[in-house]
Amino acid sequence: MNLANKLTIFRIILVPIIVIIPFFNISGNLWGIPLTYIIMDIIFIIGSCTDKLDGYIARSRNQITTFGKFLDPIADKILVITAMILLVQYKGLPAWIPVIVIAREFLVSGYRLIAVEKSGKVVAASIWGKLKTATQMVAIALLFIDANPFGAIFSGNLAGATFAFNLVTTVLMSISIIATIFSGIDYLKNGKDYYDREEALAAWFEEWLMKQDFEQDLIDRELELEYRKTHLDWNTPYVMYGVRKKHKCIQKNEIAVFYDLLPRQKRARTAETHWYKVLYKRKATPEEVESLKVGEYTRRYLVYSLFIEKKMTLDKALSLIVADDKLLGIADNTISEIVTAFETFFNRKFRIYKPEFTTQLNLFTD
Repeated sequence: MNLANKLTIFRIILVPIIVIIPFFNISGNLWGIPLTYIIMDIIFIIGSCTDKLDGYIARSRNQITTFGKFLDPIADKILVITAMILLVQYKGLPAWIPVIVIAREFLVSGYRLIAVEKSGKVVAASIWGKLKTATQMVAIALLFIDANPFGAIFSGNLAGATFAFNLVTTVLMSISIIATIFSGIDYLKNGKDYYDREEALAAWFEEWLMKQDFEQDLIDRELELEYRKTHLDWNTPYVMYGVRKKHKCIQKNEIAVFYDLLPRQKRARTAETHWYKVLYKRKATPEEVESLKVGEYTRRYLVYSLFIEKKMTLDKALSLIVADDKLLGIADNTISEIVTAFETFFNRKFRIYKPEFTTQLNLFTD
C-alpha cells in the first residue's frame, strides 16, 4: 500500500476519535472557546489536510490507483458527515443541512458503485463536487470554533468581529450547500448519459457476440495450419501486380500493386483470388520487407486508380508502377515481364512514360 492510500485510511481512523472527544468532558476555555470544540476542530483540520496531501502525493509520485480514487471520496464523506452530525448535536447546526449532504452522498455513491460494477471504471469528482468539498471543510472547521450557531447573523444581535466571523461561516456553508445540490444534479445528468452509453455498448457487444461463429473460426484455424504445412513458402512476402475485379465500391479498369502481409495470411490469399486478377508476382525485395516490418509502409495495398476526373490513362498508371519499381532497384528484365503481363491481359501495347513525365510515388511514405 502506498503512502497516499495510507493517509486516506488514517483520515478514516480520525473519525471515531473526533466522536469520542466530547465524552471526556474536557474542561477549560481558550479565547472563550471550549477546549473540547478546539480539539475536535484540530482533529477535523488534520483529517481535511490529509485529503489534500494524499491527492498531491498520489499525483506527484504517480501513485494514483483505483483503490485510492474509490476510497478517497468515501473517507471525505465519512469525515464531513460525522462532523456535521456533531455540529447538529453540539453547535445547533440545522438538521436539514446534513440531510441534504447525506442524500446527495448516497446518490453519488450509488452511481459510482454501479459504474465500478458494470465497467470497472471509477467516476471522478466533478468541479462542483470539488467546490463542495473545499467549502464544506472550511465552513465546518470555522463552525466548531464559532461562538454562535449557523445563520446567527440574521438575528440582528451580532456586531463587530463576532458578526464578521459568523458571516464568513454562514456564507461558506451556504456555498457548500448550493455546490452540494448542483453536484448532485450534475451526477444525475452525466450518470444517465454514462449508463445510456454503457447499455448501448453492452447491447452492441451482445449482438456482435451472437453473430460470431466460433466453431467456424476453429475450422478456419485448422485449415490455415494445414495450408502452412503444404505450402512451404507461406511466410514468403510477395509483391503482386494485377487488375482489381469489378465491385460495387470500386471503379472499373483499376490496376494495382499490393503486398502480402508478413507473415502471409489467409486475408492476403483472399485478396489474390477474390479481389484481384493477379497478372504477375515477385518476391518482395529486402528493402520492401524491412519497410513493411517497421511500419514505414502504412497501406496494405497500393492501388493506381484510373480516376476519370484526373484523366489518368492505363499507360500513365502503369508508368507509375514502373517508375516506383525502378526507384526500388527492381531489375529491368523483371520490369519488362511486368509490362508484358499487363499487355497480354489488355491485349494492347503500353506506352511507358519516362520518369520525369510521371508522378513518381514513393512506396514507403504515406
